[in-house]
Amino acid sequence: MMAFSKNSCAPETIEELSLILQSKAKGFPVIPWGSGTHQTMGYYWEKSLADPAPLLVCSEKLNRIHDFSEQDLTITIEAGTKLNQLQHFLKEANLFFPFYSPECEKRSIGGILSTASFNLLSYRCGLIRDLVLGLTVCHSDGTITKCGGKVVKNVSGYEMTKLYTGSFGTLGYLVYCVLRVFPIPEKTIFLCLDMDDIRQGIELLNLCFTSNLPLLGGFLKIQLNSHPDEPSCCQALFWISGKEKAAEFIKNKVCALAQIFQVKTVSELKEEDAKELLNISNSRNSSEIFCSGFSPAASFLDLYEFIKNLSKGLNLNFSLKFSLQGEFSCGWDCSPVNFPDMAVEMMLEKFKSFNRFVSQKGGWLSYKKVPLQFWKNWEMWGEERAEWKYSRELKKVFDPKEILNPGRFV
Repeated sequence: MMAFSKNSCAPETIEELSLILQSKAKGFPVIPWGSGTHQTMGYYWEKSLADPAPLLVCSEKLNRIHDFSEQDLTITIEAGTKLNQLQHFLKEANLFFPFYSPECEKRSIGGILSTASFNLLSYRCGLIRDLVLGLTVCHSDGTITKCGGKVVKNVSGYEMTKLYTGSFGTLGYLVYCVLRVFPIPEKTIFLCLDMDDIRQGIELLNLCFTSNLPLLGGFLKIQLNSHPDEPSCCQALFWISGKEKAAEFIKNKVCALAQIFQVKTVSELKEEDAKELLNISNSRNSSEIFCSGFSPAASFLDLYEFIKNLSKGLNLNFSLKFSLQGEFSCGWDCSPVNFPDMAVEMMLEKFKSFNRFVSQKGGWLSYKKVPLQFWKNWEMWGEERAEWKYSRELKKVFDPKEILNPGRFV
C-alpha cells in the first residue's frame, strides 16, 4: 500500500497515483517529487506552504524495471528509478544510459526528464529529449495517457514525449519511461589540459568543435577569485571513448591541437577525478548562486568577460564551465559576504543585466539555486522569451485548474 502522511504520499502503482490525483487534488496543489535535487528551480517550494498546503507526491516507490530489450537497446522503467540503479542494471549487459551531470547519480529518471537536464554527453549521444522513446503520463485529473513507443524509429502521431520532457511536472506526472541505451565503450580516456590563458582555452574548445572530432564531451572549467592578485585557473577536459585504437587516435588529435595553444601540462585523469573537476556547484552551500544555460560558442569569450567584471564588481569568486555544444554553467560563492539591503538591490540589478546580456547574445539561462534573501525578486528563468506564451496556453489545456506544480514554470 501507499505511504501517506498529511502533506506527502508515495504511490506504489500508477493506479494508486491516478486515484490520488482524482481524490486529493481537486483544487489542491500537487508537487511531483523525485529525489528533490532540483526542486529549487523556478521557485522555492516551501514558500508555497500556504492555504491549502501542497501535496508532495513522491515517486520513490515507482522504481521498477519493466522491460529490457538488449537487442533493440531500449529499456522501460518507472520514473522513480534512480540513475545509479539504472546504470548498475545495464552494466550487467555491458550497456549504459548516456547521461551525466555532477551529482546525477542521486537523481531520479523522472526528475532528469522533467527538467530536461543538461547532459554533458549530449555532444555525441544527443540531448535528453533524444534519448526518450516513450512515456506514460498521469494527468492532474487522474487520466493516464501514453505517447511514443518502444522502438527508435517511431513516427506515428505527434512527438508528445518532447513536450512532456522539460515541462517540470506542470503538464503531467511521468510514470513509465522508455529510454535508449548504448554499449559501454571499449576504452574511455579523460584528458585534462592545464591552460595559462583563458582566452586560448576558449579558442581551443571552439577549435575542437569546428574540427568535428568524435569526442564524447569537451569542457572548459574556469575558476576566478574576485581579488585581482589571486591567480585564475583554467582547465580543458576532453571525454574520449571508443575502440582502443580509435580512442588513442582521437587523444593524439586533441594533443596536436593543444600544441597550438599555451598548454602547461597534459594528463590523463581517473574517472572520479574527472567528474570531480566537472562539478562547479556546492550542493551544501545555501549561499551559492548557480545558473546554467546556452550561448552560441562564438560568444563564450564575451560571456566570460561579462561574468568576470560582474563578479569583481560584487566581490564574488566564481566557477564557470563551457561545453562543446554551447552549454554553460556558473556558480558564485556568496558565503563570505554579508549583504546589507542596498547591496541586495545592487546584486539583483547586476544579475538582471547578466540575464539581458545572455539573451542579447542569442542564449538563455535559468537559475537552479539562489540564497533565500534574494529569492522573492529574482528572475529565476532569466529574460522572458516569446515561446513562453505557448507554454502558458498548453498549461491551460493540460491542467486548467493549475493543480500540478502551480507557478513552477509558466
